[in-house]
Amino acid sequence: MPRTPGPGPAVAACLENVLYATGHRRVLASEPWHSGDRAALYLVLPARDAAEVLRLADRSPSAGSVRDALRRRGVQASVTRRELGDRVPLMRLRLATMRDSATLVQLIADTLTPRQAAAHRLATHLSRAGLTAHVYDGAQVRLAADQAAHLCELLVRAELPNRLDPGDWRSLYPLSLVLEDALAVALGDRVAVDAEPGCTRCGVPHQLLFSGFSADHVDRLELLLPPMPRL
Repeated sequence: MPRTPGPGPAVAACLENVLYATGHRRVLASEPWHSGDRAALYLVLPARDAAEVLRLADRSPSAGSVRDALRRRGVQASVTRRELGDRVPLMRLRLATMRDSATLVQLIADTLTPRQAAAHRLATHLSRAGLTAHVYDGAQVRLAADQAAHLCELLVRAELPNRLDPGDWRSLYPLSLVLEDALAVALGDRVAVDAEPGCTRCGVPHQLLFSGFSADHVDRLELLLPPMPRL
């Protein structure tokens, strides 16, 4: 019998988003792992980022100090440190259960500034509405162009004109303008939407970058974008 998808991917996305909301872009892995009937997450990130997230004085902590800091905060995890010569060492956290993973998400979320928290809430709600969103630099949200086009359709309650092809870099700037107008109508205020062309040969998707969201904006979007129904 095939395995029914569990909460792992969703929790992994939440963990990545809350880390990005703190300003850390260097999350190297955040994926579910299975051991028998148990499922949890492992996370790989630079040691200094782990130190900042856990508010450790030592910016190059040992695996034991990271493990102890997590345990004091109610998170059970095995921690290993990998040295990479002259490069920044890496920390690999293998969280014991999904509950530990969710606890870590909440611990990090509690440290966010109001601006970071607004961006994190926005990305989280967009994800619940079926859109893959990521927070960067603590106050910006990125969506792949096709996801941004879908957001626009949700806001205007209509399909976009055929001339706006999210797969064509020439459509990105017009799409950003349409999205700015749709958001202005929905929010009663303007936020910036910038087009960032990708690279087909490099595998980098076309993206749109949203900035300038406030907590009030997020509250309004939560009312306009109901969560995607569970199957």
